[in-house]
Amino acid sequence: YTDYAISGYEHRYNSGENYSSQYINLHNGLNLYGWHLRDFSYFYRSSHGEDEWENQRRYVERDIPFINSRLTIGKAFSQGRLFDNFLFKGIMLTDVDQMLPFSQHGYAPVIRGNALTNATVEIRQRGYLIYQTTVSPGPFEIDDLDAISGDVEVTIIEEDGSRRSYIESTASLPVMVRKHQVKYNVMLGEYSPQKGSDEASTRFFQGELLYGVFNYTTLYGGLTIGDDYQAYLFGIGQNLGPLGGLSFDVSFAQATLPKLASPSLSGYAYELRYNKTFSPTGTNLTLSAKQHSTQDYLTFEQFNRYFHNTTREDNFQTKQRLQINLGQQLGEWGFLSLNGYRDTFWDNRSAMENLSLFWSKTYRGIGFNASLSLQRGGFFENDNTLYSLGISLPIGDWLSSRYPASLYTTYNGSNQQRENFTTTLNGSVLEDQKLNYSLSHGYNKQYTETQQNSAIYLRYQMPFIRLEGGYSHYYNQSRNVSWGAYGSAILHRHGLTFGQDFIGSSALALVKAEGVSGAKIANAPNVRTDWRGYAIVPYLQPYLINDLQIDTKTIEGNADINRSVITLVPTHGAVVLADYEGQTGYRAYLTILYNHQPIPFGTTVVADNGSRGMANEKGEVYMNGLKLTTQLTIELGEGALCQTKLTLEKKDFVESIAIKRVQCHAQAKE
Repeated sequence: YTDYAISGYEHRYNSGENYSSQYINLHNGLNLYGWHLRDFSYFYRSSHGEDEWENQRRYVERDIPFINSRLTIGKAFSQGRLFDNFLFKGIMLTDVDQMLPFSQHGYAPVIRGNALTNATVEIRQRGYLIYQTTVSPGPFEIDDLDAISGDVEVTIIEEDGSRRSYIESTASLPVMVRKHQVKYNVMLGEYSPQKGSDEASTRFFQGELLYGVFNYTTLYGGLTIGDDYQAYLFGIGQNLGPLGGLSFDVSFAQATLPKLASPSLSGYAYELRYNKTFSPTGTNLTLSAKQHSTQDYLTFEQFNRYFHNTTREDNFQTKQRLQINLGQQLGEWGFLSLNGYRDTFWDNRSAMENLSLFWSKTYRGIGFNASLSLQRGGFFENDNTLYSLGISLPIGDWLSSRYPASLYTTYNGSNQQRENFTTTLNGSVLEDQKLNYSLSHGYNKQYTETQQNSAIYLRYQMPFIRLEGGYSHYYNQSRNVSWGAYGSAILHRHGLTFGQDFIGSSALALVKAEGVSGAKIANAPNVRTDWRGYAIVPYLQPYLINDLQIDTKTIEGNADINRSVITLVPTHGAVVLADYEGQTGYRAYLTILYNHQPIPFGTTVVADNGSRGMANEKGEVYMNGLKLTTQLTIELGEGALCQTKLTLEKKDFVESIAIKRVQCHAQAKE
């Protein structure tokens, strides 16, 4: 199969300078005998001469259910819980929580930010472009990234070409497992250098083990051993009951950088993590602190990055990081979150501090939000203060419309004498709300210069592809056009089927209802069978019960299915067949008489084409897949058969179902 995302952007500036870019992201897969081959590649081209065709990852994997684990071979991201994650080539065996009851699924960070205009957001990991999209002015959330681990670089490109970049990091919660439960990760291979760098490709072995010693105590440890590098980590996690959860670990790393005057480096790192949910007050608090004993402490990734250096590079070598994440429910006053971190460095430059405060509240359908962000020191060239206010009005509800619509107004400002005011109308129309629209108008002000901007954005979801397009006008400066196409295709033994995109989906279903075209899958938005009766249903939950139902009211013509609901329990990465036993023919509701009396309850009726039905207590039988003229055989029991010829005429049909009384005649049973 393949899952594709194709997008393009074109910027025309009033100065005469133009810029355009195209991006193709492909997620390809092959499932064969329980093995899953996965390939993640992208193509990027711009009018500035950039031309990239890169393979990010390619690996095969297979679940091993009897040990609740997954085997991965190839180029992939490590899945460690204790050491930093990185890209490697080799083999990995790791336990899978999803195979256990009440599983926790794979993690991908939610990327949050704030756009001043209709902006393009690019997300890169280790130099690879892994995500690109267009967002409206105001706060945004990106929660549909494919499963990744580690820090990512987020770049917001405003309509005027200005760029803002920042690193999105994730805080680790205390590492706790249940009593006598074991979690592990084992890897053997070589480090995969970052694109365009001179990093080393060090061969290594890495192992991690977490064990629940008691109900409230977990011991964990790990090691990384490679050429000229070794690291060891030991820690304890403790459930403190009403006081929360706490973990503490110590790691030691020793490395040799052969081109340095003093090649031998070593050091310790200490990390303390705390988490507590205060249920009575609706508060969730996470704190973490990490301290390096010396500037000679290197992670495995840093070791490979600096391996060929002839001089020390201590720029932004972290000495200490303090981090806080606080979420507070305010009852009728909404929700408040506080996120911040403070990094200090060994080169004595100023500490880098980032603090974000966000508040939201809904009152009678009206949404309110406000945010404040403070940034200073470190990577930030200037101290930044960003703030925003927003209000959302549910005008679709107020107008009693069958289609949702909302009017969102936001104000953004900063201490850099830059502000933005935008009003946006968002909504959906057409059947199943398949057409989404966004219309916006606002102004941007920087110092004394003010510019207006307008934009329109459309997204049309069809059963087999999603099309997107947008146009924005940045008055007196530029005009911008964006477009995108997103979808998928599966090649299987029954043919080729196209469907919606399923990036991030852990399991898929291939619907088979031959001859039933245009039927709607009840619990899959905007998914319908194609002209042959096939469809792709994404986002099944692996190792859980998934019920797929075809809405029989959407079956047209003389087609029908023998089953309307199918229950599936897929594994991770599986494409499972959901066969509804579709057939082409006419549907009939028959009252069958034998000797002028209804046939007995439970009597089986068989048509000459194999279609079957069973009589109710009134001798009524529902049958599908019938021809206009067919022979019916009724098994009366005790060695007797009753046969009759059924002819369906136009006058018998009420809508798409024929209703008819028929008389059968007995004959000896063969």
